[in-house]
Amino acid sequence: MTLVIAIKCKDGIVFASDGQATIFSSGGPIRQKYKKIYKIEDLLFGAAGTIGVIQRCKEEIARFGKRISEEGLNALIEERSPDGKVTYISIRDKIRQQIFLINKYERERHREFYGKEEEAPIANMLITFYDKEEKKFRIWHILPDGGEEFLEELGYGCIGIGDTFAHAFI
Repeated sequence: MTLVIAIKCKDGIVFASDGQATIFSSGGPIRQKYKKIYKIEDLLFGAAGTIGVIQRCKEEIARFGKRISEEGLNALIEERSPDGKVTYISIRDKIRQQIFLINKYERERHREFYGKEEEAPIANMLITFYDKEEKKFRIWHILPDGGEEFLEELGYGCIGIGDTFAHAFI
C-alpha cells in the first residue's frame, strides 16, 4: 500500500512515505524496499505509481529543479518550434505538459497491448519546496492527467492507494 504525504507545519513541511514497492515479474508481484521521496535541488519529490513512469517524471522535474529553486515555478523558458518560431512557457506549465505526455503515452501503450486503459502504469506526484517568490512553503500535487493543485492552504497533501486512510485520519 503506497502512501506519500506532505503535512504543513509552522516552520516547514513534513514529507514522508512508506518504503515498499511492488515489482511485477512473470511469477507474480514481488514486494521490495523502495525509496519514494527524492531531493532534487531545493525540492522534495515524492510519487506513487509505476516505478518506470515515476523515474521518467522525476527526470523531467530534475531538468528544471535548479531553476525552480532559484527563480520559482513561473520562470519562463524559451521553446523553439521546428520552423524557428520562439515562444515562452512557464516552467510550471512545461512540467505539467511533460507529465501529461508521459502518462498519456503509457495509457495508450497499455491500451494497445492489453485492449484497455485500466491498470495502465502511471505516476502521481507531490512536490514540496520553499517558493521564494510567494515567500511560503508549497505542496504541489501534479496529477497523472497534468492537472495540478497547491495544497498548503488545506494543510496537507497525500497520494497513493493509502491516501484514503490519510484523508480519514487528518
